[in-house]
Amino acid sequence: ISSHLKQKRKNMSTVLLKEQAILKKIDNYVKGKLSEDEKDQLWVELCTSEELIDCLEIKLLLSHWVKMHE
Repeated sequence: ISSHLKQKRKNMSTVLLKEQAILKKIDNYVKGKLSEDEKDQLWVELCTSEELIDCLEIKLLLSHWVKMHE
């Protein structure tokens, strides 16, 4: 594999790892497991992507729905 393709794969892996980390932070936020500093950092990250804000909104709505139907 050429060095260009290797670099492209590495970049994709880095993006996926970052996305997974943000999704984990969103999950912890919804569960109330983040400190105030972690919440502030998450909001900074969320402001960069409408898709991530949508993900947070969906998780919050689902969490609320589950609590209502327990």
